[in-house]
Amino acid sequence: MHTLQHRHDLDGHVTAVTLDFPTPGTAEFLAHNGFAAIAIDFEHSNPDWNTVENIVRACELTEATVIARVPHSPELVANCLDLGIAHFQLAHVDTAQQVEKILDCARFAPRGTRGIGRSRANRFGHYPGGYQQFRHVAESVSLIVHIESLDGIASLPDLIAIDEVRIVLVGAQDLAASMGHIGRSDHPEVQSAIDRIIDTVRTSGKAIGMSASSPTDAAAAAEFGATFLLASQARLMSGAASVLHSALDRSPAVQPVAGGTR
Repeated sequence: MHTLQHRHDLDGHVTAVTLDFPTPGTAEFLAHNGFAAIAIDFEHSNPDWNTVENIVRACELTEATVIARVPHSPELVANCLDLGIAHFQLAHVDTAQQVEKILDCARFAPRGTRGIGRSRANRFGHYPGGYQQFRHVAESVSLIVHIESLDGIASLPDLIAIDEVRIVLVGAQDLAASMGHIGRSDHPEVQSAIDRIIDTVRTSGKAIGMSASSPTDAAAAAEFGATFLLASQARLMSGAASVLHSALDRSPAVQPVAGGTR
């Protein structure tokens, strides 16, 4: 299974999709339809571990990269690591200390507290490559930090200094809400804050991530230099439904809420 860094090096960008309806079949389908990375959402949903494990298997068969979108829960991250997930999207990152707390459970001693045991990640204790594998496993962990507040923006210099942080994802909607402009990611103050994120990340050599669930969003994200383009399964489906209903000259029962990269 390819790492996110390998995907960036190979293609210059990564297209990813968050599973709003998580099943192995859905993950396999989306991977076969061009998505290089599949994100499992633990922040807004609670998928059972058997389903998660089989989603990981489906992605391995299609060579898609698996990302776990997680709240700040070391225990949850540890469970994902044991299943073989090495890429994490950390929601609502405000400080470097939050990231270091997660990394502590992802690193083996003496750098961290990750336990050595029998799990899917090490072929249930067979340790392919011997104990040298631990170094490789630790080095394969990468993080996407989701910046959704002014505190997160203020912490960006410290965040991008962390080696494992590979992508900074702009959370435009939550950022707007935190600034008192809920539903208005196009507000000038919010756009100015997003510009600060982009300018800071661009000079660091880290990748910029943005929402891209529609052609308009994807084009805007690419224009701003984003190379990690994250779509939502639900928004993709809503967009397809809207196109169909528009062709039939009628509106869908529920209009999708615009995501917006800005």
